Amino acid sequence: MECEIDLERRIPTGDGGYLYYVTVLGAPPAQVCDCLEDGQLVSDSSVVHPTKNGEPALIETHLEETPRLPLDVLTDY
Repeated sequence: MECEIDLERRIPTGDGGYLYYVTVLGAPPAQVCDCLEDGQLVSDSSVVHPTKNGEPALIETHLEETPRLPLDVLTDY
């Protein structure tokens, strides 16, 4: 799927996972949620705000177990 995804926010959860809020532009947000949930790490994702007037959609994604990614190192720095 070809689209632009930008990380807006990452919030730790009590279960050791994270909530990621990402914006999506260039693809239907519900389809992006389906693709994310097809992976092994994402337990749930939902559209918080749909695409409107050319603005990107906002998606909330819950990762129950998050591997240590380069993005995590930079975010925690």
